[in-house]
Amino acid sequence: MNRITLKNIKFSETFSEETNCFKGDIYFDNKRVGHCENEGRGGNTFCYPYGIETKEKFNEMLEYCETLPDIEYPSSLTGFETFSVKSTIDNVVDTLFESWLKEKEKKKMEKNFSKGICFGNDYSYQISSVKQGGKSVSIDDLLKTSHGITFLKNLCEEKKKEGHTIFNTNLPFEV
Repeated sequence: MNRITLKNIKFSETFSEETNCFKGDIYFDNKRVGHCENEGRGGNTFCYPYGIETKEKFNEMLEYCETLPDIEYPSSLTGFETFSVKSTIDNVVDTLFESWLKEKEKKKMEKNFSKGICFGNDYSYQISSVKQGGKSVSIDDLLKTSHGITFLKNLCEEKKKEGHTIFNTNLPFEV
């Protein structure tokens, strides 16, 4: 799958209903060969070549997709046992898009590490921030005092007991 990449992705969370609404360019062997889009209403992702000049390379990519292993989906997504689907260009593109979306969310979350404790699960997170005297206190400021460190450790333990994962990587203690 590493021969196929998506670039110039446009994602609309607002228009995503049953599936993600997105558009993007498909690259195969570092050459733009096609376009992909999903209207976000539960239908398939459509993939097609840019034009007659890319059709041959696009067809080569389609054949390459058929040689890839089946795509495994974990039971946590469906509530059922793990299942797999045959690798096709639309399934590969959907997998690449989901990876892009997770990476985008991860970067967004990491920006919040200084604001508070980020906790949650694989699909969403929340921020537990600290206020003193009506003003937000950064994690960096809390880490300057032993009281602040103790407070953060206790907060992390509380969230873990509730079943959450702590995502912060800027804490000097194990969570």
